[in-house]
Amino acid sequence: MDDITAQLIGFVGTAILVVSYQQKSRKNLLLIQMGASAAFMTHFFLLGAYTGCIMNITGAMRAFIYANNDKKWARSPVWMVIFFIVFGLAGYLTADAASYWWVFPTSFNSYWWLLPTAAMLLSTVSFWLKTPTLVRTLTFPASPMWLTYNIASGSISGMVTESFVIISILVAIVRYDILKKKEVVAA
Repeated sequence: MDDITAQLIGFVGTAILVVSYQQKSRKNLLLIQMGASAAFMTHFFLLGAYTGCIMNITGAMRAFIYANNDKKWARSPVWMVIFFIVFGLAGYLTADAASYWWVFPTSFNSYWWLLPTAAMLLSTVSFWLKTPTLVRTLTFPASPMWLTYNIASGSISGMVTESFVIISILVAIVRYDILKKKEVVAA
């Protein structure tokens, strides 16, 4: 029953995340993603995928700060450095709980934490940027990393999410970045 509940909560996160990439403004994109992060935090916790859980908690905090970087307190590039450190440490520390890497240091399972960690580091840079086009373009490569982690952790909704995220980002790139540019050139 917990697995079904976990997957259902994950699908709520899926819906929220797909909607987020269709936002015209960077701020709306990031604020909506906070809701997706909350759902996925719970989802991964219930699955026992603690790296995914902690990455989403930190991701929600990052989205809030980045969405408010029009305010002086949130504008400092120090935030990006802080999030790099927090994501790196969180990934490394949750590897203990998830895979017992200290017992089996050569086990492939001990390295799954690297995928969501690398994805969150990449998206930390992309979400710092102010142009939605760059956010979408630089966030896109993180999806295969999350997709692989979701397969390893048994996250059905996560696998579906990354498939939808890839499609959603591609649709938004076509809608806002390619077709809008053609309209401007034609005018």
